[in-house]
Amino acid sequence: MVEDASVKLFSPSTMKLSRRSFLSSVSLAAVASASSHASSLSRFNHTRNNSFDPWIEVDKKALLQNVQTVSALAKSRPIIAVVKNNAYGLGLEYAAPILESSTSVVALAVVKTDECFTLLKAGVKKPIMLMALPNSEQDEFELIRNGVQLCLFDKDCRKRLESYASKLGSRIKVHAYIDTGMSRIGRRFNQAGPWLSELTAARSIEVISTFTDLTEDNAYDLEQVDRLKKVVLQTPSLNCKLHAASSYHAFHAPGTHLDWIRPGMALFGGYPDEAKESQGKLVPSCRLKARVVRVEQLQKGDSVSYGRKFIAEQPTWIATLPVGHTDGYPRQAVKGVRVLIGNETYPVIGAVSASHTIVNLGAERKVNEGDSATLLGQDHPYILPNRVAQIADVSVYDIYMHLNPLIPKFVLE
Repeated sequence: MVEDASVKLFSPSTMKLSRRSFLSSVSLAAVASASSHASSLSRFNHTRNNSFDPWIEVDKKALLQNVQTVSALAKSRPIIAVVKNNAYGLGLEYAAPILESSTSVVALAVVKTDECFTLLKAGVKKPIMLMALPNSEQDEFELIRNGVQLCLFDKDCRKRLESYASKLGSRIKVHAYIDTGMSRIGRRFNQAGPWLSELTAARSIEVISTFTDLTEDNAYDLEQVDRLKKVVLQTPSLNCKLHAASSYHAFHAPGTHLDWIRPGMALFGGYPDEAKESQGKLVPSCRLKARVVRVEQLQKGDSVSYGRKFIAEQPTWIATLPVGHTDGYPRQAVKGVRVLIGNETYPVIGAVSASHTIVNLGAERKVNEGDSATLLGQDHPYILPNRVAQIADVSVYDIYMHLNPLIPKFVLE
């Protein structure tokens, strides 16, 4: 293995985007310019947002702080930032350029073909890794032509890549994906030796890294790492980096960190299972917000929402927020989750419907229509994503990744 973590290994080829969806009179430069302009338009102070539709604020400083925290946990190892599933709900076109700006980040990784094209359209310059099969050979060629680095595991890949390299007149940079025990995706470790030897024998292909996914069973993960190392040792011609560690392993398993680490959730401010702030402070990188659309006083016996699961025992003020489970807010929030309005938090009651959430204001009216409410964020312990997930009895991954991609997003510098 090469010991120095050179970013030069990742240099993508000159991008000449021509995918079907981009075939128009607009050049890639114009597309990137338009994307940049749209992004700049979104970066206004959130107090100017008077919409009653929910919105998400993306916190640039929080994202970069989380990168620093994860980097410290990994003793400054280079980071491959996993931005799959629309950058964990924050929006690829918003979060990826921020993460890319960190010198600790050497590449961005996704699991959908269209996410690669979104990153290219957003003007991302650092290497993009596709950790899945492309949609088609046509897409595969377009990705390679634009510098995207494939993560290979199918046995017939060498022939296709050599054909692409011949058309492009250049070597193709790739990563070898090994299944060491997750049994999900990748080339099975006990079949990988001959396959890797064949791949590295191709002069037109450069294997930059060999990597695996880990199960988050600490003892078994070390066994998986050992399997990965043995695969590489069985291939003397292979001179590449190794990586396996996710956000979970950044906190819990330093023996898996290898040459690079590949975190996702932690970069966005969500603690993996059993991780603690004392190990490294993470800051939630987004806020889910909405404005109060209705304030009303219930009388004794009045009920709230479907199923009449909340019935007022005395005169009680309630507020309605125009955000619901279709926006990604968990139905289980009625188990005790609270919402921040002003400087106080109020419990969610009744039922979280598709488009509405109702909170209990108590005996006094302290909230008015138009007031801003924060359902997820960093501004109070009760609305921290991990706290909401714990109370609602869901995964913090669900809290982030179920955010509706259509919700407007604004970047806070």
